[in-house]
Amino acid sequence: MMLNNLIRTIVALLLLAAGSVAAEQTPTIATVTFTKAVGSYLYIRADVADKEVWIATLPSRVQVNVGEQVEYIGGAVMKNFYSKAMDRTFDAVVFVDNIRNISNPDPIQNKPIPEDDVHAKLGQPVTQPKAGEIQPVVGGETVASLLNQGEAMRDKLVSVRAKIMKVSPNIMGKNWVTLQDGTGSAPNDKLIVTTQERVFPGDVVTVKGRVKTDVDLGGGYKYAVMLEQGQFTLQP
Repeated sequence: MMLNNLIRTIVALLLLAAGSVAAEQTPTIATVTFTKAVGSYLYIRADVADKEVWIATLPSRVQVNVGEQVEYIGGAVMKNFYSKAMDRTFDAVVFVDNIRNISNPDPIQNKPIPEDDVHAKLGQPVTQPKAGEIQPVVGGETVASLLNQGEAMRDKLVSVRAKIMKVSPNIMGKNWVTLQDGTGSAPNDKLIVTTQERVFPGDVVTVKGRVKTDVDLGGGYKYAVMLEQGQFTLQP
């Protein structure tokens, strides 16, 4: 049961981070009737056209009080979602990323959604790099060389130059970054890096990190090779 709850939470966070589209893409305005920051989420109960809706988002996304109105776009609907932190099962929760307080807007934290450059960049499609497009770091590794060497690289500190294909933020206290550099063949052409740094899809970077091997997070999330404690340098 604990493993199932962990898997459900990880999936929900991945949906939230990726801006998965399961709800409407037109703005929804909701009046807040309850709010509580607990665990990984800020839970908001709100009225939408006289219908009660539960919303969950990352606490850094919005600050809101009872009686105020929020506007959100899209989201991922999780049905029969059990929250250990709230100690209850919700019939449905909408996990949203693009949300703002329209009753008491914060000029820093609550930019109008269409002008939110951070989320705009996160949502842009990223083109996979071609072979030879990204030059390897001198004295470093490529995605393919790391994956091919596997266990022999355990705990080594290495550098890789690659393009950021995807960022899944704030999962288990880390940002999970997917890299490709045009080396290797699918499915062995992607490298996962965890970091505390804020990075963006589409950027070409040099990352330095510690190699971990045979990482099993449960629920099918297994990585033969990945990097931890990634430190990123943006390439011109």
